[in-house]
Amino acid sequence: MTRDLFAKWLRESDRDLQRQGRRVLLVIDNCSAHHVQTSLTAVTLFFLRPNTASKVKPLDLGTIRAFDASYMRRVVERLIIAFDFPAPNLPLEFRCIQL
Repeated sequence: MTRDLFAKWLRESDRDLQRQGRRVLLVIDNCSAHHVQTSLTAVTLFFLRPNTASKVKPLDLGTIRAFDASYMRRVVERLIIAFDFPAPNLPLEFRCIQL
């Protein structure tokens, strides 16, 4: 994760949440990529103190595992569609995969 990538994702998420009329608290570790200079309306950032991520790690293992499984399922679904119906506007990530 790079700082620019995180900032872009954060701004897009903030815009989406504003449109939905929602507000969220995002709890994140002190990774240097997470420290971005951007004004947010719908997202409030809460930074864990240094060296506390390992203490809360057992709490998020289930969440991370569920997210990873959901993400991989969606990637595979998109790959199947891409192989069945090739398109010139196929994302680069899928064009680079060779089975």
